[in-house]
Amino acid sequence: MLALFAGCFLFIQGQAQQTLKSSYSNRFETTSSDEVFYTIKSVNRINEDSAVITIHYGKQDGIFSDAEANVMSSHNSGSGSTRETVVYMGPAKILSLGDTLTTLSVNLYKKFKKEKLLPGDMVGIASYTVKNSAGDIFHHLATVDVLFLDNSRIEIKSKREILLNTDPDFERKLLEAYTKEILNFYEDLKEYTGETFIKRNDEGPFKGMNMIEVFKNTTMNDLRAFFQFVKQFPGKYMGNKWKINETYATWVLNNAPLSDLNKQWLIPALQASRSATEFARKNKHYIDADSLILWSDHVFKLQGESKLDEALQFCDNLIAVAKELKFTKAEYEFYYTRSYLTDAAGNKKEAIAEALKALTYDKENINYAYQLASLYGKNEEFDKCFKLLEDLMKKLPGNVNVMGNYGWYKLAAGKVKEAAPYCKAAYEGNPGSVAFTVNYGHTFLLTGNLDSARYYYLKTLENCSTPNDYYEGPKTDFDLFFKKGWERKNVAEMADWMEQQFNEKYLAVTKGNDVWNEAKKQYDNKKYLKAIPHWLTYITLFDKVKEPPLYSIHNAYNWIGSSYSRAKVYDSARHYYMMALKMAKDTLADMRNVTTTKDNDDLVSDYERLYSLSVTAGNTADAERYKMLLDAETQKVTELFTRATLHIISLGAAGSAKDMKTAEFVYKNFSSLKNENDKAGHMQLLKGNALTRDKLISSLEELRAKSKPEDIFIFYFAGNTITANNQSYLSFNDKDSVQGRISVLEFMNAIDLVYAHKKMIISDKPSAPLLSLITSTYSNAGKNASEIIFLSPGIETPEQDNGISLFTNQLTITLKELQEKDKFSAKDFVDKASFVLGRGQYYFPVLSFSFGKDFLLYENKSAIQPTDNTLAVNNTRGLDLGASDVTDADNVSGPQKNYALLFATDIYKDGGFNRLVNPIYDAEALAKLLREEFGFTVTLEKNATLDQMETTLSKFRDDINYGPNDQLFLFFAGHGLYYEKIKMGFLVASDSKVDDQNFKTYLSYNDLGSKYLKNINCNRIFVTLDACFAGSFFDNSTFRAGPNDADVKNLAALKRMATKQRFYKGISSGGKQYVEDGKQGQHSPFASKFIEVLSKKALSKNFVTADEIIGEIKSNPPGASAVCEGKFHYSDPQSHFIFELKNNQKVSDVKQDTMKTK
Repeated sequence: MLALFAGCFLFIQGQAQQTLKSSYSNRFETTSSDEVFYTIKSVNRINEDSAVITIHYGKQDGIFSDAEANVMSSHNSGSGSTRETVVYMGPAKILSLGDTLTTLSVNLYKKFKKEKLLPGDMVGIASYTVKNSAGDIFHHLATVDVLFLDNSRIEIKSKREILLNTDPDFERKLLEAYTKEILNFYEDLKEYTGETFIKRNDEGPFKGMNMIEVFKNTTMNDLRAFFQFVKQFPGKYMGNKWKINETYATWVLNNAPLSDLNKQWLIPALQASRSATEFARKNKHYIDADSLILWSDHVFKLQGESKLDEALQFCDNLIAVAKELKFTKAEYEFYYTRSYLTDAAGNKKEAIAEALKALTYDKENINYAYQLASLYGKNEEFDKCFKLLEDLMKKLPGNVNVMGNYGWYKLAAGKVKEAAPYCKAAYEGNPGSVAFTVNYGHTFLLTGNLDSARYYYLKTLENCSTPNDYYEGPKTDFDLFFKKGWERKNVAEMADWMEQQFNEKYLAVTKGNDVWNEAKKQYDNKKYLKAIPHWLTYITLFDKVKEPPLYSIHNAYNWIGSSYSRAKVYDSARHYYMMALKMAKDTLADMRNVTTTKDNDDLVSDYERLYSLSVTAGNTADAERYKMLLDAETQKVTELFTRATLHIISLGAAGSAKDMKTAEFVYKNFSSLKNENDKAGHMQLLKGNALTRDKLISSLEELRAKSKPEDIFIFYFAGNTITANNQSYLSFNDKDSVQGRISVLEFMNAIDLVYAHKKMIISDKPSAPLLSLITSTYSNAGKNASEIIFLSPGIETPEQDNGISLFTNQLTITLKELQEKDKFSAKDFVDKASFVLGRGQYYFPVLSFSFGKDFLLYENKSAIQPTDNTLAVNNTRGLDLGASDVTDADNVSGPQKNYALLFATDIYKDGGFNRLVNPIYDAEALAKLLREEFGFTVTLEKNATLDQMETTLSKFRDDINYGPNDQLFLFFAGHGLYYEKIKMGFLVASDSKVDDQNFKTYLSYNDLGSKYLKNINCNRIFVTLDACFAGSFFDNSTFRAGPNDADVKNLAALKRMATKQRFYKGISSGGKQYVEDGKQGQHSPFASKFIEVLSKKALSKNFVTADEIIGEIKSNPPGASAVCEGKFHYSDPQSHFIFELKNNQKVSDVKQDTMKTK
């Protein structure tokens, strides 16, 4: 079936080409567009808020009839007035489109009604991109309407010539022409004697030179630096043509301020240079102003593109540049970089020599030591390897990478017993790592424990993302073991078994990951038709797989439909959306009550896409039909997903027949709380040797993925609570100190992550440490925390005739008695059982703790009589496809308030924390934007102490009555840290202490989530963290979701979808790593990107969603850090956090960094 679907592509693709065919189709990529600014030639003012304008550009420039457009004031138009410049004034719509002439109507925003709209202003229009465009710096400047003339004010190349250019050498040629203009002007300039021309620059690249000398000695690279500056700060240059010599002279007079993007032209210039030392001498100042040490990123980029020889050559050039400029630190950093390249080339001895050079220069550099240790290990110089890693473990206690490497090389040296504890620690520190998981499995294989080895090898396969994870990991390791003659029989047997498992279950999945990522890359780059073949390939990968990923395949069809929709090939889009719908009906409908929720039901989502597509395509009949089907399907699943789902995990410790029997007894009896037609929850019994720490954690993780806040979770434990190493543990198996227990703290952290808000934890034996931890945690959690009940006997109760403890036996008797009623609550159950045990017939003390509201534990659905108030389908007799989105959106969303809470810290009382330059600057800019443009009520806390931070968070948690559609945006900027040993990250307050070993002066990410954010009774919270190690805050679960085309333009649909839905997501500037603060006054790289995306994304459609912001920043990450995103609590799949401009007016004050001038 899947292969047949995929085979339709050739026909559909041909149909697409016919649809797109036009006189200019061979010139443009008609599936992608960029905003291009064009100068307005004439203005006909109709009234105070509307006008008709013309531009001398049209179809041959890539403009298309339904392109979005917005008018912007230029810097020079209307000079002498008080009108704001370089700001959007209102949307425009194309009235007529010719080859070289376009007429548009304009609706001015309210604040510009009395302002003039003048020839010389600009209109930004979405225009198709040119095929094989060189995309050079002049192309970028032309898109923002910046053009430079020669000394006679004549165009060297017109805007149209630049935009349509496809010559890869065009930039160099035009640079040569402009350089010639500057040098020629020297002949006119050298006779001048005015102060402006003979005054010497006191800083910058031309320090010590006067204007005449600068013009005499200008090089192409000087012009590159100038144009790069204009590119980064185009505001004052937009909408005009500039004489190159005058503009360049002004830049020189201002000491030639530089862009922080010089690397973009310096690196290609170095690659093209014949002599790196000569290049260094000529461009010293530009290199000085940049961070040379970061240029090694380009080396690794070349290596990643399989250009190892080019990477080595470029690295050698960097070493030469560093030597010439006496940048010693950078020089040795490049030796370190070169060690990776020579190792990849197979030259181990040279790699060791390069790394040794670096470490000899900087003996305290942990990266150099780590790399050299790894190289020694690969070369089997184990004693040297172990010494370096042992030193690193002393400096970095608990670091999983160091422990993992140490464990691996101990294994490679044949010292399995010595390796085991380090492999275990690394795995526990990062169980998602392929290397750490397989290494831990090896420790069991090489000691003859095949069952445990097989368990961790399966975990390894689950962690594999690409085929190379397997081929370069387990498969390579098995070859090494066999070569060394270790456990050959067992190794051969396990290698064959793992190969079979990989080929049958994981090969297609890992290949699919690569293919999917490439498809999504093309889609995100607006290459929609190029993305489609990759998704079709993804589908065909699973033709012969026994258990194909049905949901991902279904979503692949939807992504194909979305791609065609974005490309405006609507018939093809409908065809693939129908394929997805058919698959949902045929294969997914029966699973809907197990794996889906009411908010992402596949049939509902598929009908919604078809309805949205029909509206977009203007097909009224189809839109009406799909709207009726959508309403009917939505109502059908409403009842299915409004009931709370029951989840049960019951544990029985090994070594005690009574504990195992009791756990099974509870599992069977408490499962009766589930009604026959209720959605199946996560129900698991773990007892005896089947109960291990890893299996319990895995079960809780699976439960987390399945549960939602309204669900009920019952956890039961029959076993002992013990104390060891100053910690309390739930003990499953006294003979296994590794897998036979779990610390009470780790257990409760895992319990807290389960999304079900209604939790009941029962221990068959006294557990004072567990009760104490639950009590202290929830007593400080605020009024909106989850409901939780803990129940255990005060003393261990005797075994009854049925082999069950008296305590648990009475719980089940109470359960059965209460089930004779129509319904009962958790409090009813606890009160009745506690009375019988404590004061009724037994007089055994009962320990209990309850927090939050009582909740319904059981309801006999069959006893509920139906009423006449049955759900009915809302038949729609007609659709107004031209209705205002705003009116509709206001009707469906109800009243809404937007709150923003920003924390920014740049001054720290403890001198051990270095002062930062941008957090408060970033937060003030963001606060102003949110307040003035998006209507948020903003609270900004500057340099707050820990007490002030927690007091403010408590107020937002406890003192605000949030409406069902209210939104809360939180922003943190400042220092962060991560302590590997306890696997916890922290935000640093202004009064935090560097030497605080108990972290009492920090705000942990764990407390931020569990104590505050999860207990704020607001349905939509979006968190943004610009701090080191902030990625540890989020749950980074992945799922190949389908596209949500409503995100693009339809505000009404988004608001309808988001009404009363839960959104708890966020984004951070990095993962578990350090992130950049940036240069003073220019924002941190992350904050700059966030503000830019928030502003620009809102320009085109009056709003932007948090998911769009996250997607854009992840697609084009700022700086060198890997941006991290994720959830911190349960989020409804169809929920949205929406930044909507006040009064539906686009951002009026575009004063972002990209528009500034220095």
